[in-house]
Amino acid sequence: MRQYTAEVQEMPVLLAELWKLIARAQQAFRQERVFRRVVALFFGELFALGRHTITQLLRTLGATDQDWSAWYRLFGRPRFVEAVVAGLLLWETMREVAAPEPYGTIVDGVRIPRSGRRVAGSSWWPGQNSASFDPGLVRGQRFLGISWLTPAEAGFCRAVPLRWWPAPTEKAVPCVARVQSEWQAGLEAWKWVPQEMDTHGPGSNCWS
Repeated sequence: MRQYTAEVQEMPVLLAELWKLIARAQQAFRQERVFRRVVALFFGELFALGRHTITQLLRTLGATDQDWSAWYRLFGRPRFVEAVVAGLLLWETMREVAAPEPYGTIVDGVRIPRSGRRVAGSSWWPGQNSASFDPGLVRGQRFLGISWLTPAEAGFCRAVPLRWWPAPTEKAVPCVARVQSEWQAGLEAWKWVPQEMDTHGPGSNCWS
């Protein structure tokens, strides 16, 4: 005799954990509609096959037929508390490190190319993709990024980006970030990690 059972729809483990992480990040947003737009752009980043510009993300989401101004305002004004999101990411990585083991971090300077001469925080830099004997000059913004070093496996580890600090030069286009060198931004980044660890709980171990 044939037996029938009710079909149960189960969400894949990875997707379920991803939604939990996204839900915890909602506390950094003042408005739910802004949060929903950022979540949409997040999935657009995962599925976009071309350049990861706002326009390309909107194409990936099939949202090019609507008004784009609300999407661009996400990055033109402080729509969410970036430090809260970075702290949540740090906490998630801390859970992957056993208590006796050190939490390793590394900092690195990054320059983002910009085409406009009026982009806030941008300045002239030697060309990175040009010939060494004639590098030329390009516009760009300077940042200092700090990353978590995953526990070594077979002698190798990965660097997971945690947070970026802007480090504009004195000749850069004025912006909200203060002028500072790479080492000053790096020192600020290294101080941030133990401060966040103290916030999340005692007994955390950190080396950089």
